[in-house]
Formats: sequence, structure tokens, C-alpha cells
Amino acid sequence: MKVILKVMMVFVLLWAGVAYAMYGAFTKANADEYNEAVVGHVITQIIQSNDIDATALLESQLERIVYNMITEFSGVLQEHLPNILDSLASEIRQKNDKEFKCALLKNSQYECN
Repeated sequence: MKVILKVMMVFVLLWAGVAYAMYGAFTKANADEYNEAVVGHVITQIIQSNDIDATALLESQLERIVYNMITEFSGVLQEHLPNILDSLASEIRQKNDKEFKCALLKNSQYECN
């Protein structure tokens, strides 16, 4: 009876270990892991004396950074666009009011400021 219990315990522990390993293998990668992978690959290639196309590497990194910035900027723009449009409409109204006032005072004794 104790032997069967020990075998079942080993089986359960083995099953839990495999399940945990599979969970870790199929989870989403973080941005830090991407950077670590790129740096690790570059270091490995340098140690193996393989040529690295630094221009292509920097270009792909720059494209990734620009994509992230555009994504963030579009969110900020979407959030603040009503305030921006209100301010722009106010400036246009003020300019039109000043032009209208100057047109009314054109042939009078008062100056347009």
C-alpha cells in the first residue's frame, strides 16, 4: 500500500512539474525578455566570431521604438483631441472677431487694435 502511495505521489509531482513547465513555455513574452533575447543573440554571435549586420539590427530596433511611440501618441492625441479642437476653434473665432471689428471701424475715427 505504501509503495502504491509513493508511486502515485511521484506521478502527481511529475505531472505538476510538466504542467508548470508547459505553462512557462507558452506564456506571453515580456518586452524585457525580447531585449534580453536580442542582446543575448548579439553576444552569442560576437563570441562565435560571426558578422552582425549592425545597420539592420539598429534599423529594426528603431522601427520598433517608432511603432511604440506612434501607438502611445495616438492614444494621447485621442484623449486630448477635444481640448485641442476647442482651443483651435476659440483662436479662429477671436481672429474672425478682430477682422470683423476692423472692417466695421475701417472708415471711422477709431483705430482697430
